[in-house]
Amino acid sequence: MIGSVIQDIDAQMVAANVEDEILFGLENFGVDHSEIPSRIDEALQIVGISDLRNRDLDTLSGGQKQKVAIAAILALKPKVMVLDEPTCALDPVSSKMIFSILKDLNKNFGITVIVIEQKVALLSEYCKRLVVLSNGTLSLDLPLPQALKNMDLLYSIGINYPRTTHLVNDLQRENICSKSDLPVSVEDTVNTIVNTINSEKSLTSHVDSHSEFDSSEFDNRECDSNKSVLACDFSHESQVSTQSSAQNKSKNDSPCLSLKKVSFLYQSGVSALKNVSFEAYAGELVTLVGRNGAGKTTITKIINGLLKPTEGNVTIDGVDTKSLRISQIAKYVSTLFQNPDRQLCKETVLEEVTLSCTLIGQNEDEAKAHAMEIIDELELDPEASPFMLSRGQRQMVALAATVVTNPKILLLDEPTCGLDYKECMRIMQVVERLRKNGCCVIMVCHDMEVVLDYATRLITINDGRLIIDGSAYDVFEKPEVCSAAALYPPLLCSVSQGLVAHGFNKCNGLYVREELVEALRGEKITKQTVHNQQN
Repeated sequence: MIGSVIQDIDAQMVAANVEDEILFGLENFGVDHSEIPSRIDEALQIVGISDLRNRDLDTLSGGQKQKVAIAAILALKPKVMVLDEPTCALDPVSSKMIFSILKDLNKNFGITVIVIEQKVALLSEYCKRLVVLSNGTLSLDLPLPQALKNMDLLYSIGINYPRTTHLVNDLQRENICSKSDLPVSVEDTVNTIVNTINSEKSLTSHVDSHSEFDSSEFDNRECDSNKSVLACDFSHESQVSTQSSAQNKSKNDSPCLSLKKVSFLYQSGVSALKNVSFEAYAGELVTLVGRNGAGKTTITKIINGLLKPTEGNVTIDGVDTKSLRISQIAKYVSTLFQNPDRQLCKETVLEEVTLSCTLIGQNEDEAKAHAMEIIDELELDPEASPFMLSRGQRQMVALAATVVTNPKILLLDEPTCGLDYKECMRIMQVVERLRKNGCCVIMVCHDMEVVLDYATRLITINDGRLIIDGSAYDVFEKPEVCSAAALYPPLLCSVSQGLVAHGFNKCNGLYVREELVEALRGEKITKQTVHNQQN
């Protein structure tokens, strides 16, 4: 028997609550009733959602629903499992947990697991074999370590291989690191760098090759004949911001968005938010991070008026939203929902995007002109039916319809979920353009690499409470915060921390590839100098 977890989790749900969702499949396959309770218990426990057993599905976050769908399949004990983007809506810790479960099922029970996934760094830790498809054809089928050596091919297809691999590749080009296999994991990357620089062979080798190195030659080459450099563009790695709320406040005297002591209680009695307060300013990209079910999506619904605070106040441009209808709030706030299918309703892409413009009073010609600008920017077909497009393309259509009105506040709920690297970069470049033009962006995101590249601030939520509001450094350098919010720091953050633990202090707080290369060049020169003095 083959068990499948499809990409659109809501389309897979058939019951009203968690227990009934798992029960449905077991009853349909005629599992003995005496065996059903233990199967449900085991599936819930494996996925780590025993506490959700009696929850209604409509009160769960997208990530929690994803876990329910996986549990429902596990309860059936299939011989083969096919999972389409099973971790796209999961927090980093849950993503690793799911892959660890899948690995154990494969190893201990002989279940064949086939995963469709964009997170190559995550795949590299758990998968034995990588199959790469491009335009409907098989481009690569190799054991994963060998597959990652095909960097040119992966780039041309648009696969963003791990930044650890990219870092070591740069170090090898500069003769700072030995020409060995390219590591993937943080541990292997740190060990490769430390062992090479500390070795006697390294200390007597050529160091200063800086004048011959041109990273732009590597980063900005074309990917293929009809696509530009989107898949190769790592330029945003050098734009990591350490702005604090106070710094932004000095530049913008009044916030465009303010939440003061906001709490929210669902009718079921679930307390989703507890005394949350923060402000956001024009030109900021504030990212909400935290574990699944922490309250991040609830915050976005409080801001756009779909939910009203049980306690506290939300103000937009100084106006309390309690006195505003949803339609009035929508003049200031645009929302991209987690599931793009929830906001698509027209026959063509052009009609879908034009609708947003007509709803704010633009005439037909003006609306179509504005719609075509964003459609062209996202490289969409204006005459295509949104419902015939891939999930990633539907996401871009929904984004186009959301941003075409140039909103004052833009809410993004997992905008990169399930997207390949090209689609992700295309969407984030549009978001970055809006931010630079003064839009206040509030983004829910579980992809810590995207967060590191684009966020000006991180607001960390846990169990409905705000636990920290600060820069990437403020969050990722605090293990207790990462643990509470179910976060894993981005790969290069962890590499930086690992190198510092080995005494490479020049790498402290450096999360950008180019900065790490420069710091490690300095570490090598220092160690070579000490070595020469001792001899």
